[in-house]
Amino acid sequence: MKKHNISTKIKVLCGLCFLLISTASCQNNSNSNAPIGTPANVGNFPLKEYWHKDFDSEIEAMASGSGVLVTGRTDQNGAVIQAFDVPSGKSLWKSNLQGSNNAGINIVIVEKLVYVIYSPSIFAIDLDTGKLISRNETDTSSIDGIKAFTNKHLFMVKISEGVFAFDRVTGKLSWRVLLGRGQVDVFPNTTNKLVYIVYGKDVIAVNESDGSIAWQKEIGFLGSSEIYNDVIYFSNSKTDNAPKAYLQAVSLNTNDVLWDYKLTTEIKCIKATSDSIIAVTNDTIIKFDRLSGEKAWAYYTSLNIYCPIIIMDKIIYLKNGGSNEFIAIAEENGDTLGRLDFEDSSGFGYTIPDDNLLSSTYPFNTLALYLKNSVYVYK
Repeated sequence: MKKHNISTKIKVLCGLCFLLISTASCQNNSNSNAPIGTPANVGNFPLKEYWHKDFDSEIEAMASGSGVLVTGRTDQNGAVIQAFDVPSGKSLWKSNLQGSNNAGINIVIVEKLVYVIYSPSIFAIDLDTGKLISRNETDTSSIDGIKAFTNKHLFMVKISEGVFAFDRVTGKLSWRVLLGRGQVDVFPNTTNKLVYIVYGKDVIAVNESDGSIAWQKEIGFLGSSEIYNDVIYFSNSKTDNAPKAYLQAVSLNTNDVLWDYKLTTEIKCIKATSDSIIAVTNDTIIKFDRLSGEKAWAYYTSLNIYCPIIIMDKIIYLKNGGSNEFIAIAEENGDTLGRLDFEDSSGFGYTIPDDNLLSSTYPFNTLALYLKNSVYVYK
């Protein structure tokens, strides 16, 4: 009798386990395109949710400027670009763009214009009204992106090709600098009317007016870079294909090495402020004094920290794709303040694009982020 009862209980337990596993699997599959919901606030995250929006398809791009947040999605008809008023969360306009189906989107806001890369074109849209201003076919792809801008030009990096300067008013190509494969960074210098292009082992200064080369300096095997007050801060390696674990500061005026610091692992990205250089490596975030290169503190992180980082109100915000968290760290001492945990029942990390975490100071300080079908604004 006891054996029969035990056998029956085992069968019931097995059936329940199978039902739970099947249900969880069905929920994960059925919810793959569903909104994420409210994240868990762990610790003392310094900002509170101000508003959020859920969509019926995944967000692929985001930009903010002049108190407006612009999102980009795709559906069977093309790209859907939608603008929201940051103070109220109200939808301002929605624009549908035609292009290659399933192509990625890149969005940049410059003053009162929204520029959208949606293959094979660059679109210019009025930020206030959503009216299409211009469309120029430039044979762009989903992996190309607008990296910088001035009053006259947009600077696009086309993968495996180089830097292309487009007139901001007409959208026409002004000039190009062909480079080839490899990482490319672009930094305009409006005072000298130069554009610094960081590529390979060189910093190339070109004249913004026509793209002609003003000068070119070899400074090493370059990785991530930032330029601040005519000083380039960059990760470097002593030999090609070696981990870029050296952090250096070099004057672009004199070519002098101002300081040099050797880290133990490769540097993923660098962020410069008026006082500090924040470097993110494969397992650490480190603060340096910008002028002296002296290390202030180091904080060990997950291997899944994604770049770029955000610094706002002396707080550093990081993205952890492995644990689906956004982390707030005090810039002064590196202490962890709190985390937003977007729990993922499937156990897999979310995709972490470059533009899914943005900060804005107008009309007040906000942090905007998107994951899957949802966009959140924190204040």
